[in-house]
Amino acid sequence: MQGAILLTDYDWYDFLRAQDGLSEVNFWRPSPRWGFRAPEYSPLIFKLKSPHQAICGFGYLARYSRLPIWLAWEVFEEANGCANLQEMEAKLQNIRQRIGYQSERGVDRIGCILAIETTFFSPEDWVRPPADWSPSIQSDKRYDLTTGEGLRV
Repeated sequence: MQGAILLTDYDWYDFLRAQDGLSEVNFWRPSPRWGFRAPEYSPLIFKLKSPHQAICGFGYLARYSRLPIWLAWEVFEEANGCANLQEMEAKLQNIRQRIGYQSERGVDRIGCILAIETTFFSPEDWVRPPADWSPSIQSDKRYDLTTGEGLRV
């Protein structure tokens, strides 16, 4: 079985872990240019960026969509990992400035990975990331979850 380890930030994790009753979350990306392909219901494993460097939760892929920012907020609201649309837009702008993102003409969209049946671990339950995870990885990495580091994670 294949799974994807997705890199995320502590704020997204912390906000969503504190929410009650979320059945799905939007693992959004600042650009829709790089789509996300994986089998429906395949495992998605959330890995925190530095300085935490830990597996902090998981879910299952429902679908990937390219949505205008306003629609992503309207559909998912707090399941985007932010308290309101303005906070989400500010985070998005900050990330885009850091990576030198050039928006496309027309409607400004983001990539939305809909994760269902999500679980977020308490910090004491975090899992050590794969030993072969390179610090240069800035996106996702696929793993065979039946062997080696994929199985351990």
